This record gives sequence, C-alpha cells and structure tokens, in this order.
Amino acid sequence: MCHRDGSLKQAVAKDPAKYIHEDSRLIGIMDMYRAAGKKLFVATNSLWDYTHVVMNFLLTGRVGSDRNEDWLEYFDVVITGEAGSPVAWYLFVSDVCSM
Repeated sequence: MCHRDGSLKQAVAKDPAKYIHEDSRLIGIMDMYRAAGKKLFVATNSLWDYTHVVMNFLLTGRVGSDRNEDWLEYFDVVITGEAGSPVAWYLFVSDVCSM
C-alpha cells in the first residue's frame, strides 16, 4: 500500500539521502555525453513532483525548498506521468532539441 497511497514517495521527498544512493560519477558522465553531442532524455511514469525531487537531489544536491529547475539543463527532453491518466504526459523539450 505504501506505493499506492503515496507514503513511500512522501518519505523519499522528505529525506532523499536516506533512500537514494548518490553516485559521484553521475554529473561527469552526463557532462561527457553532452560534450560528445549526445541527446539525453528522461521518460518516467512517475509524476512531475516526484521526478523533480529525485532529479534535484541527484543532479544538483538540492532538497526541500532549495529545489529548482536547474537539473533540466542536463536533458533535451523530460517526459513524466500525469495524475489520473496513464496516457497523459507532461513534456519538457529544451530549446536545443527540435522535434
């Protein structure tokens, strides 16, 4: 039930470091791909608010009220799930990506 009722995601959002393993190589790898001209994307069925929590923690180290959208700069496209509809998506496409 903890996944269905949102309590698991609430716990992760409250203290991401307790539940998410940080990898110090992640940013370097992302920068390496971008420098090589690779297009990067996120596609998840998680809702925007949870994706925003996790990506802020992993890519900028920000938690709580310090979160912002800086992590989006690592990706050309971000697709997240939408509440109440399995086929509705939130889509972020950066200026450098033409679709």
